[in-house]
Amino acid sequence: MALNSFEFTILYSISILSKKYTWTISLGLIHFLKNQTLSTKSAFFQKSYRKQISTIDSG
Repeated sequence: MALNSFEFTILYSISILSKKYTWTISLGLIHFLKNQTLSTKSAFFQKSYRKQISTIDSG
């Protein structure tokens, strides 16, 4: 019985740790993707903004 409960404790702690790490990794991925989309959006807006300025200058 002691061995079984010991194994159960190990498996339980591993599952908790893996859940914790999975949660952290997924949060990090979400954060990274948010930053990526924000940077691409800002780059896109900067490009369009520059286009507008150049058309105003030439006009």
